[in-house]
Amino acid sequence: MATIVWMAVFFLLMIELVITALLVLPLPRVLRKFIARKIFNYDLGRRIRFVSNFIILGLILAVSDAVQTLRHLEQKEGTEASSSAYNDALYLAGFALTLMFVIARIVELMQEVVNVEEQKEVVEQRLKDVGEIASTTTSVPATDITSKEESTTLRKRTPAASNADKHD
Repeated sequence: MATIVWMAVFFLLMIELVITALLVLPLPRVLRKFIARKIFNYDLGRRIRFVSNFIILGLILAVSDAVQTLRHLEQKEGTEASSSAYNDALYLAGFALTLMFVIARIVELMQEVVNVEEQKEVVEQRLKDVGEIASTTTSVPATDITSKEESTTLRKRTPAASNADKHD
């Protein structure tokens, strides 16, 4: 029975390694955004939370079982072979448990990156709109200027005109 449990932990670790490799691959931003949006649009995090919590609980129990067995074997002398097997099992379960938390953090960071990029795009669009509005409001047609005095006043108000005055 213990062998089946450790084989399950091993296969879980292999699946986690594949998921981690896929999450950290250097993908184009468009593809990374698409993946992150699909994960969060379908609310996959919430849907698999129960399963992942169950797996984490199982891994914690596996680690504690390996530690207890190792302590029991340390009390008995001359059981080096089984002690080595439980050492390996402890490392296997510990690494699988750690990788679960790493995957969760990678997914959180992916979502944060997507959110920041979306906010950046919104700010860039607003700045572009403000720049267009500013350029249309500061340009004054030459027919509206009636005297040289008004022309000088208007030139002092606009930054481009004040730079032109400095060069004159």
